[in-house]
Amino acid sequence: STNATPPLLSIDGGAHWQRVLWQNENVGAVQVAIDPQDGQVVYAVLWEQRQAPWENGVFTGPGSGLYKSTDGGATWQQLTTGLPTFAQGLGRIGLAISRSQPRILYATVDADAEHGGIYRSDDAGTSWRRVSNEPRTWGRGSDFAEIRPDPRDPEIVYVANTALYKSTDGGRTWRAFRGAPGGDDHHRIWINPLHPEVMLCATDQGAIVTQNGGATFSSWYNQPTAQFYHVITDDQFPYQVYGGQQESGSVAIASRGDHGAISYRDWQPVGVEEYGYVAPDPRDPEIVYGGKLTRFDRRTGVAVNVAPKPLRGDGYRVLRTQPVLFSPLDPSLLYLASERVWQTRDGGQHWEPISPDLTLES
Repeated sequence: STNATPPLLSIDGGAHWQRVLWQNENVGAVQVAIDPQDGQVVYAVLWEQRQAPWENGVFTGPGSGLYKSTDGGATWQQLTTGLPTFAQGLGRIGLAISRSQPRILYATVDADAEHGGIYRSDDAGTSWRRVSNEPRTWGRGSDFAEIRPDPRDPEIVYVANTALYKSTDGGRTWRAFRGAPGGDDHHRIWINPLHPEVMLCATDQGAIVTQNGGATFSSWYNQPTAQFYHVITDDQFPYQVYGGQQESGSVAIASRGDHGAISYRDWQPVGVEEYGYVAPDPRDPEIVYGGKLTRFDRRTGVAVNVAPKPLRGDGYRVLRTQPVLFSPLDPSLLYLASERVWQTRDGGQHWEPISPDLTLES
């Protein structure tokens, strides 16, 4: 499926909708921005991309671009002057309008190394210029595309990426002011229009708030939020729920707490990577398998690598997410899938391939 839908317009509170901008079934709309001083001026970002079921299987096309309407979406014009083309690697665009000076626009533009970066327009999108190619602010552009100018000062700009970045010179230079460059994955920024020192940022781990312009932030540990790729339960009573959390390690949490509520006391990590499957041993719930592949003993807190082979290579190719599960008929039989299916009966000490190479020739 495509990543988004075409821009839709409703004039009756959402009872009926009409499509106002459309290319084909491979192109979706990922962002709409409305001029804060003129509601007839609308910008829309289209993005052509499809995700394959395997890791790094991404298909892009020439349909990505930035569009503008000056009549409330009745007609649209593509904005291209100064922006990269598909031949230059154009992909996802993230857009922001200056609240105080709406003719000033900022964009994060995903493209090749020579053309990607932070772009700025001072004429309401008619023309653009790249003001920075700092890769930390726009890299992984298909994942992060968030840029926000200060509501009162258009020369102050914020970008969300693996850290939060701030520019005080119109996007030319940047400094990180929150997060680890290795990847806390900040995705969305909200700035209070009346008190710009108050900002909220949505991250993989939850939400954080600053009331002093980023000097300090609240903790994301004060909210029971998490993102899971896969979850599974065991047969204990109360049963445990297992999963790998996005950017926050793994979790095993009881379905019922001993203190009147489920709290942090009922949680512990189980040594599984963020996108890994989890397979609790049906014979011993203190032993948990997961990822690509580890055996975790909850009694000792020790995780041991028990993969069929230690490294990727000829005859053993793994992707980000590798299915791992115990046989529902034989609790001693554990399966792991790489480019073939493997089985073990001794907790990963010895493995036997039980299928040929199942990948298709490209």
